[in-house]
Parts: sequence; structure tokens; C-alpha cells
Amino acid sequence: MDRKYSSSKTVQDTIPGKREEGRAIDALYRISTLSGKHLNPVRALEAILDEVMQVFSANSVSISLLNASSDTLLIEVQRGLPEKSRGFELPVGVGITGWVAAHGQPLLCPDVSQSEKYFQLDERVNAEMAAPLTEGGRTVGALNVDSCELGAFDEEDLRILVLMANEASRVLENMWMIQQLRRKADQLQSLVLLSQDISGTRKFDEVLNTISREGILLLGCRLSAFFLYDKKDDLLHLQSLQDENGPREYQEVLKPGDSLLGSALRGHRQVQTRDLLRTEEHHFVDLIRSENLASMLVTPVIFEDVPIGLITHYIDRPHRFHDDERMIARALADLGAIAIENARLYGRVFDSEESMRKSERLTTLGTIAAEIA
Repeated sequence: MDRKYSSSKTVQDTIPGKREEGRAIDALYRISTLSGKHLNPVRALEAILDEVMQVFSANSVSISLLNASSDTLLIEVQRGLPEKSRGFELPVGVGITGWVAAHGQPLLCPDVSQSEKYFQLDERVNAEMAAPLTEGGRTVGALNVDSCELGAFDEEDLRILVLMANEASRVLENMWMIQQLRRKADQLQSLVLLSQDISGTRKFDEVLNTISREGILLLGCRLSAFFLYDKKDDLLHLQSLQDENGPREYQEVLKPGDSLLGSALRGHRQVQTRDLLRTEEHHFVDLIRSENLASMLVTPVIFEDVPIGLITHYIDRPHRFHDDERMIARALADLGAIAIENARLYGRVFDSEESMRKSERLTTLGTIAAEIA
């Protein structure tokens, strides 16, 4: 039978008996110091598993984190599980771990053969328990412990696991926050350098290629494209297509109404999809299939409330673009709009100067001809 346990109790209420007390407290202390020892969250996760395995003398332990884009749990790190578990994805709600992640509550299963929730990943396992990992009040994963011994875990063990999961959550939340701040600083620096770079670019095509290239680097996507809008003919013309290796040769012209791109263009808003193959997309049909592109973010490029074009970013897996990614895409679009208008203005000025020089030459020739006559 499965047993649930509320994680709302205090440390004083949940510290077990003397035999386990010292070992558990030592492990909790070592876990609490991990954020100052490791810069890489994966290394911290591995160290947490080592502590958990020692405390419970478990046969296998794992940490699974929630993939919000696919509603699955991915085993990030593990100890003692079969090789087939590496990178294994478990639907949220399935198995002991999936149930814990879905409900945000710990669960004890002394005999997995008696549990309807149990999902077998290792046939040797007879007892299992799991506790949720949280960030900012929401469940982001689960800490799982397995044993080959029937009835290996009891309520006190579950209480210890909850304490360790709570401490691990605090460590990971701090590390993820530091990592996020560093990533934002790097992205901001890249945007500043990009602004300086394209502000001095006078060639129209170079501006578009630069914007597309930076989209690949900043968002980590598979492909990035820049479409220009022809208002007169109501058409979108592909001007730049890039992957991580550079520009790609491809031609595409489409009507905005034939694609999701039109929604972004008409509504002056970002549009995204997580499954391109299931949407009635009429652009990049062959490319989407050959590259297995799954997700797309469309950002309108607007200058003084007039649509200039669109930037599109593609990823080859189901992915929900979060706020930071959408903000980066909007920043690229804004920089692109200004750079495009500057390039166009420079082109008009250059054409005007060239026209004036031609006019001056004709006037000079006319004067000379008149003097000769």
C-alpha cells in the first residue's frame, strides 16, 4: 500500500531517532553547502545523490526534473539504475515519481508489487519512495530512492527524504538563479555588441544576416529566418535563413494569410507553436519535415507602428518559449527594425548624392558645350 506524507512539518518535528539522527543531519549540512562548492548544477545533483544513497543504503537513486514543454519527467542524474534509464522520460502522473511530481507530495511504497502507481524501470526494485523538488512554490521534479529489499523504507525514512529534498530544492533554486543571472548578463552583453555592430552596417543584406545569426546564438535554436514584408503585393519574402553553420540557400514567398506568420504580422504580436507538423503551415514545408522542426517563435519587426517583416526561430523538439526567450527575440526585432531603417535611409541618401553628382556633371557638360558653341 502507498503511504502519503505531508511535507509541511518543521525540522524539529521530523528528525528521526538517535540512530539515524546524526547521519541525516550531517548529510543535510553537506547538501546545504553544495551551492558554494559547485558552479555546475549537474555536479550538485550528483553530490546530492551520493548523500542520499549513503543515508538510506539504497540500491539506486535518481533525480528527475520536469520538462514543461513536453509534460514529462527526465532523469537528469542517477546512481545504480540500468543503462536504459539514461535520458528516460516519464509522463507526469505515471509511476511513483510521476505521481509525486504531479501532486507535489511525497510517497512511500514499501512493496511495489502492491502499488497500482508503480512503473517498473528496474525489475530488481521491491521498495520505493519519492519526495518532490520545488522552486518558487511549484514542483519542478522529484527525488527518488529504490531498494531491492522488500519493506526497506518506513515513515521515518520518508521524513528524512522530505528534509533532504527540501534542502536540495533550496540549493538548486539558488544555483539556477545564479546561472540565470549569468546567462542574462551574457545575453545583454551580446545585445549591446550587436547594437554596436549593426549600427555601423550600411549594407541591407548584412543587417538581416547579422540579426538571423544572433538569433541562433542567443536562443540556441536550430534555424533562424528573416522575412521582409511587401505591403504593395501583400507578400512575405524570405531574405535570410541561417543555421549554426551559417547562411543557407532557400527561397520562399508566401501570403501572410497562408501561415501563422500572418497572425504575428497583422496583430503586431509574438506567436509560437510547439508542434509545426500538426499545424497547417504553408511555409518551409520541405524544410520543416527534413529538419524535423517542431517549435517556432514568430516575432514581428515593427518601426513606428508599421510592420517591416518577421523574425522566426525554429527548434527541433517540442518547446515552449519562456518569457526571457521572447524578450530576447523582441530585442532582436527592435534592433533589426532600427538598423533596417538606418540602412534604407543611408541608401536613399547615397542615391540622392549620386543623383546630385550626375546632375552637376550634366550641368558642367552643358556649360562647356555652350561655351564651345
